[in-house]
Amino acid sequence: MIEGVLGQAKSRLDKVKYNASQHEKRISDTQRLLLAAEVKLEAATDEVNGHDAFMMRLKDVERKQNEEAKEQRIEEDSIQRKAYELKQLEIKRQAVDTSSDENHRQRMSVLANMSSDAAKAYHFYLKHKQEFKGKVYVPIMDIVFKSPDAIRLAENSISARDQAIFLCTNREDELRLVKNNPWRISTSVVSVEKIHSEEINAVLPDDLKELAFKCLVSEWIEAPAPLKQYLCNTSGFHRIPYGVLDESKLEHITRYLEEHRWEVFLTNDTRFQLKRSEYSRNSIQTQSAMRVTHLWHNKCYLESRIPKVKKDDGLTELVQNMKAEIDARNEALQRKRRETQKERDQIRQAGLEWKSKKQVQTKWRVDVDTHKRALHDLKNETFDIETAEKEYEKAEKSIIGKTKIMLENCVEGQDFSKKRKKLTSVVITRPSEKLLYGQGGCTVQQIQGPGGPRGFNGVQEVQEDGGCPLEQQPKGENDFDYDSNTPGQPLL
Repeated sequence: MIEGVLGQAKSRLDKVKYNASQHEKRISDTQRLLLAAEVKLEAATDEVNGHDAFMMRLKDVERKQNEEAKEQRIEEDSIQRKAYELKQLEIKRQAVDTSSDENHRQRMSVLANMSSDAAKAYHFYLKHKQEFKGKVYVPIMDIVFKSPDAIRLAENSISARDQAIFLCTNREDELRLVKNNPWRISTSVVSVEKIHSEEINAVLPDDLKELAFKCLVSEWIEAPAPLKQYLCNTSGFHRIPYGVLDESKLEHITRYLEEHRWEVFLTNDTRFQLKRSEYSRNSIQTQSAMRVTHLWHNKCYLESRIPKVKKDDGLTELVQNMKAEIDARNEALQRKRRETQKERDQIRQAGLEWKSKKQVQTKWRVDVDTHKRALHDLKNETFDIETAEKEYEKAEKSIIGKTKIMLENCVEGQDFSKKRKKLTSVVITRPSEKLLYGQGGCTVQQIQGPGGPRGFNGVQEVQEDGGCPLEQQPKGENDFDYDSNTPGQPLL
């Protein structure tokens, strides 16, 4: 225990002396670290020169981009409204193209009565019209007659097969129409390159007009160019004249037509056909009454099934122009957005670089402040070696004093043991008396009992060798108390 107390005091003193010896080194190290941090801070501060100007530019760019974004949203809304208008126009035009009016319904009814497969195929074409490269024509759906007489001429010029044929302008559309489809229809192809204007626009020659012919059958029939060319190819109705003739002149007319290679002509209620015999090479003339099929006898064939096209006030052109405008505005809008995004990415990247530089500056500024505080604390730090030495001396003296007392107590104990051996035993003869034995030459005290011993008055003390009174010393381990009830026995 004594060693522990003294060791603690010694440790405190050594620690104070060590800290005092290291104090200047710590100040020097802290000053060195502070100087290095200040150099780094200065370099980092130089790196962030221009940051304030960048932040001002950033605010300007953000304000500009916000304004541009607002304008772009307004433009996008305007384009959306324009696109909605375009959609409405396309729906309107599609309604015209699909001809949902009464004329179209009547023609579809005629086609369905003639061939259900043809009606299904035409519905398929209308539904997938955007998938076809070109248009598909059907005589029943697309022919228009200029007068009721023209209907009768068509019935005697156009074959039954050709009345419901599907005419395409390219081979791909023909395959698209018939491949993998359940219907059975007649199809043909007339490309644009095979359309001859002199045939589809043929007119009655003047010499035939002199013979009382009115027109060619093809002149009284209106049809799209590919369809009209097909009918010219198959029925030759651009070479079938029609007129109300004088029967007395029929022989002369027939001879003239034969000489000029006109094979068929229509007059009154008769169909004349001129042929040359393959054997005799003689001219053979046949005539037959003009048939009436009633297929075309519907007023819907006297007007176009899409009359609105002629009255659309430039609807198709308007749709095309609107599409072009929307595409151009969309492209311009996307271009602006790409430019804005590019500028935003650039400014964001620059912002990250500036942020990194500011973080470095902040780091060194914190280090400088930390080292300054540490240096300030070190300079204000004191080490009281004198006080620590005094505390150590005090602890040392205290330990020495305590040690001396302990040694003295040990010596006194040894002397007392020697003196105790010189004492004699005392026997108590009366029950009322008690004798106590001391140690080390202490006084033997006789205490008066209840009746008072004979020859004793009060307390008698006897001292030997100058010993101390008994009551001042503690009873030793070999001391005895004697019981007055048992003479001659020690009290245990």
